[in-house]
Amino acid sequence: MSNTKFYIKPLHKSFTLKFSNRNVLAAVEYDLKTNPEPVDFDTDESNEEDFAEQLREASKNKIKLLNLQREFPQKVFNLTDDQADKLLDMDNEELINMNTILSMKLQRYPEDMIKKVEEAQRNPQKSEIVDKETQSQSSTSKVRVKKSVGGHQAYH
Repeated sequence: MSNTKFYIKPLHKSFTLKFSNRNVLAAVEYDLKTNPEPVDFDTDESNEEDFAEQLREASKNKIKLLNLQREFPQKVFNLTDDQADKLLDMDNEELINMNTILSMKLQRYPEDMIKKVEEAQRNPQKSEIVDKETQSQSSTSKVRVKKSVGGHQAYH
């Protein structure tokens, strides 16, 4: 089992990234949970109560997603609650980007693909190039580069 270091800026600390089944499972669960089905906000076909329910459901999903952003690295690195709470102070997009790279590393995506995603995170205007390149990857290493999460662009 190989290990690598992963730095979390708000904690000012590097952690050993262990590729254990537990951590890989956490990465896959993270990916599944961060790709929910979109809520249809078509108000023409629904009454106001349905629309209000859709908004409540969307809010609940966003709360779950925000909590998950903290829980994923907490689970992988066995962070204390205090350490994990510091992650909540990070910019949302920065935390999503960090978790995306963490998940990709745990799932052993090719290093060149990870570097392309990191570059897309630094330069979102170039993300179309990365999106096209990753679409041509084999089905075993597909990655969605750009997605919208809670109104923010995230790379995954």
